[in-house]
Amino acid sequence: MDGSNRNLFAHLGESAGEYRPPGDFYLEPDTVTRSVTLCRDDIAPLDSQFKGLSDGDYYQEPMGMHKACEPYPSSLETSDVGYSSITCESLKTTATRRFTQADFPLEAPKDSFFQFEITTLFVITDMPHVIGNLLLDFLTDEVASSLVKPVNHRKFAFKADVFEQYIMATIKVRVYWKENKHFAIEFQRRRGDTLVFNSTFQKAIRHATDAGLEVTLRNAQMTNSVNFAPPPLPQQQARELSEADLTPILDMAGQIGMDSIQAEAAAALAKLVEDDMVTLKICTTRVFQQVKTLLQNGTTEVAYPAARFAKYLVQQQEAAPLIVEHGILQLMLEKVQSKTTKDIVREELAQACSMAAHQSKETVPQVERKQLAVSLSECTRQMEVAGDLAIAQSLRSAQMALSY
Repeated sequence: MDGSNRNLFAHLGESAGEYRPPGDFYLEPDTVTRSVTLCRDDIAPLDSQFKGLSDGDYYQEPMGMHKACEPYPSSLETSDVGYSSITCESLKTTATRRFTQADFPLEAPKDSFFQFEITTLFVITDMPHVIGNLLLDFLTDEVASSLVKPVNHRKFAFKADVFEQYIMATIKVRVYWKENKHFAIEFQRRRGDTLVFNSTFQKAIRHATDAGLEVTLRNAQMTNSVNFAPPPLPQQQARELSEADLTPILDMAGQIGMDSIQAEAAAALAKLVEDDMVTLKICTTRVFQQVKTLLQNGTTEVAYPAARFAKYLVQQQEAAPLIVEHGILQLMLEKVQSKTTKDIVREELAQACSMAAHQSKETVPQVERKQLAVSLSECTRQMEVAGDLAIAQSLRSAQMALSY
């Protein structure tokens, strides 16, 4: 064993109260507890030739272990996960709970290898919780975004998917305490489009400045924003587009399993149909087939622009028979009910459901109308319990359209 390994094992000794992986400068020290939980059948019989191990197949699959452990089910079994004591409302409240005076950012690491990202704002304030709430308000009011996970109040951080022109970037924002009343707000791009991230950072600077915070940047040149967005198509040229012109984009939309390509196609289509004249020309069977394909993708980067695209498309009178033919209304309702659907997508789909129901109510068969109305009623109650009143209102409007 070489010296580095000896040092590592010494570092992981039983006497060590805290463990920090060598080379990981972003992970804070934490107490390590090492243990093992044995199934009852893992305990060796008294006459076993193995000391402390049971006779059997030590390479068996986890499912075999679960069967052997009955009636002691594994905590990893899906059926053991219960949601009865945790309502959608409490989960949402936890995810978006605002910062209070009891929350205080952790001190910036003193490690010599640590340095702030170039996209870091430095502010002076005696109320750090205001910074956190200002950032949450920025996500709600200034950009189209969705939190990836609940706000981390201990680390004073959150991660969000942010959209601009229907293109997504995932950002992480964390606040650090430096000294006295000095704090650092660090923005990191975790994945997605760099231009969207840059634009979001520039908007955050303006939002903080407009709110009266004294803001300085690590690099003063970061205030010089540059617009890299491609110029829009001339209005006349855009209105002359037809389904044939959209063939490359529709082909991209059909690339199941290739999220980045589908996301690019969905963003392009959502942008195009903001013009009603373009939308009217592409209400065709093939387009609705690809709408269905895009809506079946569960990733947020595809689902959000796809929901926007569908919302514009179903408003057209020519879309009524196609909505019924391809089961678009039922599909959108299932996505609204899904626990994996982000709020930003759910809101767009709920509005699209309302518009689709009003547009297609005369073409939906009577039996199907009753089934959809019942499903809409159940989903509406779920959203009301969860506190999503705007979504519930859109779904109720769709229910009323199909009930009469």
